[in-house]
Amino acid sequence: MAIPGLKGVSHVSINVAEMDRSKDWYRDVLGWEELFDEHLAGEEFETITGAPGAEGRASGGRIGDLRVELMSFNYTPAVLPGNGLGLRVLSLEVSDADEAYAAMRHMGVTCVTAPVDLHGTRMFFIVDPDGQGIEVVEYVAGGPAWGGAYS
Repeated sequence: MAIPGLKGVSHVSINVAEMDRSKDWYRDVLGWEELFDEHLAGEEFETITGAPGAEGRASGGRIGDLRVELMSFNYTPAVLPGNGLGLRVLSLEVSDADEAYAAMRHMGVTCVTAPVDLHGTRMFFIVDPDGQGIEVVEYVAGGPAWGGAYS
């Protein structure tokens, strides 16, 4: 049984070390459009985080129709504890992986590899300023995986 009233995924949240640097990167590289930037502090924030003295900053925006929230907290440890495995990857769909790859290289974005053909996709990975991998993928119409799901 699903959660009553569940509408879908709200947003993706990404921990960042330096908010302004990350906002610039996500805007300039991925076209992220900021919708809000809020300081977080106080009793309610400490309660929800379980961290006394917790403060932070949340900056939310959109990449296309995906809501992406960048989060920076004063209590984020340098080495994260083993409470879950964390965000595996943010995957962004493009119409032409080779064109996107050329544009990323031209912008000086760190690309892990050139585009490769894999399981009905053409994909490559880029890396944000904090080392978070971001998949850039072109789906082959009618192919396996998501390309076939939408054919």
